[in-house]
Order: sequence, then structure tokens, then C-alpha cells
Amino acid sequence: MPFILVGGPLLGYFAGNWLDHRYSWDPYGKLFLILFGVAAAIREIVQIIRRVLNSEK
Repeated sequence: MPFILVGGPLLGYFAGNWLDHRYSWDPYGKLFLILFGVAAAIREIVQIIRRVLNSEK
């Protein structure tokens, strides 16, 4: 789970950095994609927790 929480925002940073340099969006590409990465990571963690809790029943 820690890799998911770190990987999402990190991937968002690198993708956003590329977009910022390619389209001169600095810093909006990084900010948007980092936030998107955080949201995706949290969503994935919630889904994992739900699967584990449902498998215990």
C-alpha cells in the first residue's frame, strides 16, 4: 500500500512536468496531475480495504 500512495502522485509529478515543459502550462500540469494521482491512490486503497473486509465475512 505505501507504493500505491507514493506511486500515484510521483507518476502525476513526472507526467505533469512533461506537460508543463511541452505546453508551457507551468505549474498547472504538475499540480493537477499530482492531485489526480493522490485521488487515484486513495481510491485504490479504499477498494483494497473493501475487498479485504468483504473476504473476511
